[in-house]
Amino acid sequence: MDRTLFISVIVTAFNRKEFLLSAIYSVLNQTLDKSKYEIIVLKNFQDEKIDGIIKGMNGVSLRLGTEIIGSYLFAGIERSSGDIIVFLDDDDEFMKDKLQTIYEVFSSSPEIGYYHNDRIIIDASGNEILTSFRRFETDFIQKTGHFIVEKPVTEKYANMLFNAGAYGYMSSIAVKKSVVVPLLTQLKTSIASVQDIFFFYCALLSTECRIIAVDSKKLTKYRLHPANVSQFSYAIDNQTELEKKIFEFLLREKKSLDAIMEIATGRENMEQEKSLKVVRKMIGYDLYLRKVNLNMVDPSSNRRRVISDAITFFRYSFRSRFIGQVNIVVRSVLWVIFPNTTKRIFVKRFAKR
Repeated sequence: MDRTLFISVIVTAFNRKEFLLSAIYSVLNQTLDKSKYEIIVLKNFQDEKIDGIIKGMNGVSLRLGTEIIGSYLFAGIERSSGDIIVFLDDDDEFMKDKLQTIYEVFSSSPEIGYYHNDRIIIDASGNEILTSFRRFETDFIQKTGHFIVEKPVTEKYANMLFNAGAYGYMSSIAVKKSVVVPLLTQLKTSIASVQDIFFFYCALLSTECRIIAVDSKKLTKYRLHPANVSQFSYAIDNQTELEKKIFEFLLREKKSLDAIMEIATGRENMEQEKSLKVVRKMIGYDLYLRKVNLNMVDPSSNRRRVISDAITFFRYSFRSRFIGQVNIVVRSVLWVIFPNTTKRIFVKRFAKR
């Protein structure tokens, strides 16, 4: 077992201080020896108390402006000294043994390039709550348990990764630094959203990652509070403004996924050609899901584009995505027949998801 690994924990905060200290303390109070990890906090504000705590724990605090999230993460990774990069959103927390587990997992094999753990849901006060919020992935991974995906990636593995939600929640992701370094420029300039999906596909596309590890251990506390349950709720009384906010949100996701697809289609590796075909299909599924959703609120949408994107989404889908395929096709057909009604229903449901 390699005992020389070093971990960099990157914490991101944008316009939010309420939970940041709890996140920082959860990193500080780890069972892993503090000589084996560092903390880098990226935020767009200055706070003497928070900055003092970070300095007192020999951490790094970087103040940035209004750059896209990819630029934030680029700055943190560029500044990091670790072999392994671990992410934490400002409103989430780590369980005390999270970094110890990550250290042991990556030390167990040099071929592991990406790790994702399960999470528990907490409320604004930090108390665990029972909720149906995206329960499917947790139920799947608890039933399946710890599993690994070795390349080449097959459709069977792709289904498992989708069902486990293996790229959901940045605070559940750890990735080998060598996996992401070649793509830092794209991260900085093109990733304005879906950053969790970006790092996941970095690992699937990288020759530095031979094994993906998905863990059923609940090592992340994911906080549910009004600001992250629905970022659109404040505009719910203004239908036009709500549609605009959802459109802007989906457009950022779509453009970021376009960039990920461009990375994937630019790869040529005969040794991994079968794997690359599956990964490109996975990216296409994520991309066309966003395109179909975007069509629901895009003023420039037309019948031909709606049907074309729905059909393309269907072609990219996997066996386990059958219910999603039917949902997309039905929604698109309804949009063609009743565009305004379908848009209103979509907006209402999307805003409360």
